[in-house]
Amino acid sequence: MLELLEQLSPKFKQRFNKEVSMHELTKISLQLSHKSAIVITNQAVYILRKRWLSIACEKYMLENIKEMKLHPGELVIEPVEGRGYPISLFISPEKEGIIKHGLPKMRELFPNNIQIIK
Repeated sequence: MLELLEQLSPKFKQRFNKEVSMHELTKISLQLSHKSAIVITNQAVYILRKRWLSIACEKYMLENIKEMKLHPGELVIEPVEGRGYPISLFISPEKEGIIKHGLPKMRELFPNNIQIIK
C-alpha cells in the first residue's frame, strides 16, 4: 500500500493542504502526471490540476461518487447521477501500473457503493 501514498510535488502539496480538513485521513496520494494529482481521504477525493498560474483543487465527497474506471492512459471518476459530470485524468504509464497493482487495496478503502473498474 505504501506505493499509493507518494509525496506530491511541493506546489500540489501546498494547495492540497489549504483545502483538506484536519479531521481527514489521507488514504491515497498520487502525482498522476506533472499536471495532475489525486488524493483520496476517508471523506473525499481531491483532484489537483496545474493551471496557467496556479494549482486548481476540486473536492468530491465520497458519497457523490459512483465509480472510478481505469482506462489505458486515463482515470475516469463517475459521479452519482445528478451530482456532476465525469472527470477524466491523464495518467502516465508508470502510474497506471501502480494503480493497477493497488486496485485490490483501493476497493477496500471505498464505501460499498463505489466500484473500481479496470
